[in-house]
Amino acid sequence: MVMNRVLGEGSAARLFRNIREDKGYNYGVYSNFSAQKYLNHFGASSSVRTEVTGPALEEFLNEFRAIREIPVPREPATHRRRRCREDNRGAGQVRPARKYDAEGNRMN
Repeated sequence: MVMNRVLGEGSAARLFRNIREDKGYNYGVYSNFSAQKYLNHFGASSSVRTEVTGPALEEFLNEFRAIREIPVPREPATHRRRRCREDNRGAGQVRPARKYDAEGNRMN
């Protein structure tokens, strides 16, 4: 959840700042993430002009590499964790990722 907030959820996210604000390829760009027992899903989307489709895809891939390889600075990560907690008020905390064995049985 924190990774998705940093990467593509809202106007402060990396994808939005890069592809919309820095490059001007489109009006909106977003990513989403869901974790379920048998299926985890990550998606990223945007509508861009035909002539910038290739460069926009390159920027998506650059951002995916960066979120994987470059640590998120402490302050943005702390802010994003706080927002996750606020969004999960009923739980009172960010829920840890669930782990499953090879047969799909929940381990935690």
